[in-house]
Formats: sequence, C-alpha cells, structure tokens
Amino acid sequence: SRRLFTDLGFNEIWESEGYAAFRNGEARFVLQQYHNDGFAQTLMIRIVVPDLEAWWSAISAKNLCEDYPGFSINPP
Repeated sequence: SRRLFTDLGFNEIWESEGYAAFRNGEARFVLQQYHNDGFAQTLMIRIVVPDLEAWWSAISAKNLCEDYPGFSINPP
C-alpha cells in the first residue's frame, strides 16, 4: 500500500496509471499496482538509515503491524 511507505518515512513524489514513485533522501523506488500473493508473502525490503536507533524508535511507535495486516517488521 502506498500509505505504508509514507508511514515508513518515504514521500510520494509522483503517481500515474498504477505506478507511484517514493523518495527518502537518496533512496528512491517505484511501486507498481500489482498483486501476487506469493510475491507479497515473501517480499523483503532492506532499508539503510543513518541513525538506526532513532529510526527504529519512530517506526516502532507507529504500531504498523496493527494498521497493516500481514505486515511484519523486526527490531534491529
């Protein structure tokens, strides 16, 4: 979901015809509107941040696993 990535600290910079681009500092990616259960259940994303403790403190306080069923995130 696009909202999940904004909740993770990314800014949506454009959206068009089933695609949306996100950015956080130097990190950028394009999200495609596509659903495949097998892919969704095994997708892993690695996010590199300059201050891991501060990032984890901010993200864990959001309780994203409650807002996004099936989403999981592990502490560093």
